Amino acid sequence: MNNPTEKSGSKNLTPSLSELNDVEREERVRALRSMLAATEARQNKMKRVRHQTLAAGLRVQIRNGINKGAKCVILDADYIHSRVLLELPDGINDTWVKFTDVSPMADPDEEDSNPLQSY
Repeated sequence: MNNPTEKSGSKNLTPSLSELNDVEREERVRALRSMLAATEARQNKMKRVRHQTLAAGLRVQIRNGINKGAKCVILDADYIHSRVLLELPDGINDTWVKFTDVSPMADPDEEDSNPLQSY
């Protein structure tokens, strides 16, 4: 009785292809292709939207707050509270900043007057 079709009162909702006529088979194929296309579209969207992992050593720029525009290096990441510990460029104490307030640098090799070292 492990097979759902063996249970009393159960109805097989997906009949075999041999039980379908040509029109029903074509409709089933179209429905399956549509579901496959929708799944592929969702996967492609997730690949495009995936953000870079915020981890120690990554160079970031502060987007909001007092130090807006500062280029920093991540020292630590706190995924429970969604924040990163940043080493600020001008010797100010290290500070915690929310994930949403930083963005990875587009070009980590870009030269500036006071480059930060990655750890």
